[in-house]
Amino acid sequence: MKPALFMIVLAALVSTRTVSSSDTMFGAVLSSFGEPGNVVSFSTTLPKPVPLESQVLVKIEASPMHPSDFLFIRGLYRPDMDSFPQVPGAEGTGVIEAVGEGVTGFKVGDRVCFWHSYTGGPGSGSWAEYAAVGQEHLVRVPEGLGAAEASQLVLNPLTMIGIMEQFGDVQPGEWVIQNAANSACGKFLVQYLKMKGIKTINVVRHAASGEILKELGADVVVAEDAGDDLTAAVQAATGGQGVKYAIDCVWGGGAAPALIDTLAPGG
Repeated sequence: MKPALFMIVLAALVSTRTVSSSDTMFGAVLSSFGEPGNVVSFSTTLPKPVPLESQVLVKIEASPMHPSDFLFIRGLYRPDMDSFPQVPGAEGTGVIEAVGEGVTGFKVGDRVCFWHSYTGGPGSGSWAEYAAVGQEHLVRVPEGLGAAEASQLVLNPLTMIGIMEQFGDVQPGEWVIQNAANSACGKFLVQYLKMKGIKTINVVRHAASGEILKELGADVVVAEDAGDDLTAAVQAATGGQGVKYAIDCVWGGGAAPALIDTLAPGG
């Protein structure tokens, strides 16, 4: 199956979520590492997970498809893992339907978002009707937040915060540059830094995605398809000083050297 068609089918099926019986569920099944269209199938008779002592059973409302999910499916994140079959999907949101005896702080009926670290085992992923989730991987959903937003409340925001903690105490008015800025993590970063008064330069491939970033609070957008000159844009924005902090989310080609060239001395 072609990748684009596979993603359309997956999105449609995951959004359907029809329970086959009280003991089974619908979900995506990963049989081994490989190309998603070859190794992911769909079943209406997956065993419905039973929560362990420190787990809860979540009836899933929504689960996103992240690029990291597909990297995992291809074997790039956990190549040593051999626990198959399993349900993929790294995060989601839903309502707690059952709790283990050792669970504290959460109860049946609580609306939560969750993540897991691809440790394997049935019921561990979010691309299904239900997931058994350890209480340490749960976050209560703020009231009024929709399922689509809540299902993405954990992984990318935590990644973004972790990146900023690596930088230390970035001050208001200082500049941060990032590539792949139109990714989910990049968009969170733009909004977070805007609230902190920290300025951002955002490198994207397409100018159209840059317009969305500007609406979110991006100070400068550099679009590759528009022929924007990165060095000139950085020099103009920073008064010739360069930036102190750079985030490379591309990990390949000339992306990192291009960002390094924008750094101020000591950046």
